[in-house]
Amino acid sequence: MSRRAAMIAIGLALLGGAPRSAGASGFLKIREIYPGATATPDTAYVMLQMYVANQTQVAGQKIFFYDATGLPISGATFTFPGNVGSGVDQAVILVGESGVAAAFGVTPDFTATLTIPPTGGKICFEALDCVSWGNYSGETGGVCSSSQPPDCSPAAPGGIPDGQALRRSIDPGDPQKLDPSDDTDVSADDFQLGAPNPSNNGIVPTTTTTTTTSTTTPGGSGTTSTTLVCNAVGIGGARCVLSDLPPSTCEGRIPRRIPRLAGAAKRLLDRAENAKSEKRRGRLLGKAATKLARASSATLDLAARGKLAPDCASDLRTIFDAAGARLAPLVPSSS
Repeated sequence: MSRRAAMIAIGLALLGGAPRSAGASGFLKIREIYPGATATPDTAYVMLQMYVANQTQVAGQKIFFYDATGLPISGATFTFPGNVGSGVDQAVILVGESGVAAAFGVTPDFTATLTIPPTGGKICFEALDCVSWGNYSGETGGVCSSSQPPDCSPAAPGGIPDGQALRRSIDPGDPQKLDPSDDTDVSADDFQLGAPNPSNNGIVPTTTTTTTTSTTTPGGSGTTSTTLVCNAVGIGGARCVLSDLPPSTCEGRIPRRIPRLAGAAKRLLDRAENAKSEKRRGRLLGKAATKLARASSATLDLAARGKLAPDCASDLRTIFDAAGARLAPLVPSSS
């Protein structure tokens, strides 16, 4: 063996193995975790996202689940049984429980029973990426940049509320895509609470429709913003778009008809998510889509009568139309 070959072999040994082949999964981050909700059991999921194309070869790799003390949760480790098909840049991989498809209109790429304690814990994708939250007090590898607070603060210090997800912010670098600068190894800085918004590997990522939410940091020291790329199809995608109501261009009072229709649509989405049958779910989604279409038409009418500013009306219609478009593929043709 030449001296150069020997040095390469030593280097690979120190790095823990052979170089990754094209399509290997070294450039994936945890994008979102969801413990599920009391009203919709068996809906927990973990969503990974690629920040370099062709990260499809996940077979044999693992997601590890830890309790609040840092101990591995017995029987909770998930091993990917196969690879995924789409390796486009920003594609995601969804590991979810059996109820995810009915609740969100998105079928997981891999189905498994997941144990995600909402009060506190840690999840790691191999040794590549980790996130801790709530009252986690265990080993800090991968979730802190130092051994002392505040760098070791877990995300969501009060735990993950029922029905909410923990989602990685993509603001630090390019706010339209996941990139390496979005991972600082400080969970409290990298992740924020938000509405669940799962996607799967079969949905082509889009950056054309986003919604931005702001939260005040503890102690009132400032705000942090999270830009969410809303799924192109599904209840979660519609909710994501509607979370941007009211848009910043709508200053002052909005005529009551608009928030009334929007609120009715949101309630119908909640009922559809909890529906016991696909037939009832489809009918409820059809009604929600109708409410959104009426809200869009009402916005146009109010703008024509001078009761809404043009910019406000335009942004409201964009939100209602985008939310309705995300429900359309789920609504039976007879609705």
